[in-house]
Amino acid sequence: MNGDPDQQPPHPGSSSGFAAPGYLTARVRHFRDLQDGTHGGSVSRHDKEAYFAREVELLAPVAPPGPR
Repeated sequence: MNGDPDQQPPHPGSSSGFAAPGYLTARVRHFRDLQDGTHGGSVSRHDKEAYFAREVELLAPVAPPGPR
């Protein structure tokens, strides 16, 4: 960007060198999964649930405990 207020920033995922923040790339990946019916590359329900369980294990050490 050259300071022109009408110029739009580069589209995330373009080859312009723009690095999209992690939360944005994760959201885009999630929407793509919703579109094609997969989750982390898993297609069957069993594989999707196993993938989800692994993600929960990764979050457990840092996630706050639920309501009591």
